[in-house]
Amino acid sequence: MEARIIQALKSCADSRDLALGKKIHEQISVTENLGKNTHLANSVLDMYTSCGCVTEARKLFDSIESPNGFSWSRIIAAYARGGLLRETRELIDAMPGRNIRAWNTIIVAYADRGRLEEARSCFERMDDRDTVSWNVMITVHARAGRLREAWGFFQRMRQRDLVSWHAILTGYAHSGESALAREIFERMPRRDTISWTGILQASARAENLRECKRIFDAMPQRNMISWNALIAANTLARQLDQVKELVARMPLHEVVSSTALLQGFSDQGNIARAEDLFASLPQRDAVAWNAMLQAYTLAKNIAQLHRFFDAMPGRSTAAWNTLLQAHAQAGHTDQCRRIFAAMPDPDAISWSTLIQAFAQNGHGDLGVELFGAMILDGVVPTAITFISVLSGFNHVGMLDRGREIFHSIAAGHGLAITLQHYSAMVGILGRSKLLDEAEELAHSMPFLPDAQTWTELLAACVLHGDLERAERAATSIHQLEPKKLNTNATVWEGQEVLRRVEISQFSSQCQRVLYSAELRFGVSLGLLVETLSTFSSTSTTGLETRIPGQTCSPQE
Repeated sequence: MEARIIQALKSCADSRDLALGKKIHEQISVTENLGKNTHLANSVLDMYTSCGCVTEARKLFDSIESPNGFSWSRIIAAYARGGLLRETRELIDAMPGRNIRAWNTIIVAYADRGRLEEARSCFERMDDRDTVSWNVMITVHARAGRLREAWGFFQRMRQRDLVSWHAILTGYAHSGESALAREIFERMPRRDTISWTGILQASARAENLRECKRIFDAMPQRNMISWNALIAANTLARQLDQVKELVARMPLHEVVSSTALLQGFSDQGNIARAEDLFASLPQRDAVAWNAMLQAYTLAKNIAQLHRFFDAMPGRSTAAWNTLLQAHAQAGHTDQCRRIFAAMPDPDAISWSTLIQAFAQNGHGDLGVELFGAMILDGVVPTAITFISVLSGFNHVGMLDRGREIFHSIAAGHGLAITLQHYSAMVGILGRSKLLDEAEELAHSMPFLPDAQTWTELLAACVLHGDLERAERAATSIHQLEPKKLNTNATVWEGQEVLRRVEISQFSSQCQRVLYSAELRFGVSLGLLVETLSTFSSTSTTGLETRIPGQTCSPQE
């Protein structure tokens, strides 16, 4: 009987069927003391953590009299996935006989959120490390462009596998260090398709077409990424005849790669290259058409977007969503409403886009109402939905409801709370005049604050006249993204915005902040002007250049 229950719980975990899993839990709780039956309790725990229900998982975990390694690993992983890093660290510190898997979980969680110093601190505290531990540290430092440190971890490894070599190879390849990537490639004790594709991509990024062709011809096997890299190199070199020839030579199951490449050009806003590649495709599926729609959306060419949309042989929900997003970005809320009403089958992205359109254009209250309608319609919200909703709360200043929605992201919907969610919450707190709490959240959240986080705080500080804190926020923005401080904006524009938002009682202080920023940064605080304008409608490695010469010989 117990085996059948465990199998049923596993099925719920695999399908993310939280409702059925809860019913099974309720039924077995009548006859079983889960606190004493660790094996069965672990199956229920696995179901809750797989469904993202951290609150129920923690209640169950705390009731287990003798949690084993699996129990600890599952609850730690659940907190880490939800971005609750303080709680994750506390659990690891409380875990008897901490194992490598638990340490790896917190290291990955810190690294995924850009908190490399904390990841490194945990790594150095480990009594024992496996290959996964080392590979994580190499990968995250290489992705962050910190190649010297990535190379240091690589050198310290006693045993390396292909993942280790691929991580360091990819780091140098993506940084544009094609010569160093080639040197690493030559030193690899063995290579597979991923290795060959990595060095091919490095040459493609360096726009070395001749080297790309040489590598491609020498590859023992090729995959979709290999074809993509060579097609990309030829497209960048405007060798369109060669592109058509390559597409024609591709195995039928790889033709999709040209569509993937088209998506890449579209995402980069390379309209000309996207159009050339689209014209060369022997077959154009829905993904290819949607990629072109996305390209025109990024280029803000709504007229051409509509022409392509009207010419499509069939329109998916994704195509409708792209059209909706284009008008949302342009501030066309009435048109967004009409497009949404015409959609045959709107999904969570459609609802999120419409909510965001209203929130960004001064109608946050309508966005909040739409969120309620979305839930009543049975549409499951996504992480993006909550960013849109919290943005709406920010604009209309609904603190209590905003807090409730923020906490429901993980506890009620099993979603990971992201940096964007925290930034929106900083804005909600700040707009509600809780500036101390807003700044504290910016410093204590499980992510490094980005420029957007400090922008939210800056806007709130200026709105409420806390100009000392505003100057701290502006300094942080300048350190992270100096270009956000608009060099074309003038102090006089800032003064005009101050008058428009009717906070003239602080105008002399604001002028001092503007002039101070101009003297300190060499620019005027155009960001302050932009921020105030937003509120006026609703308110009265240096990278290493050489691989170190002395290297340890790899032990495979």
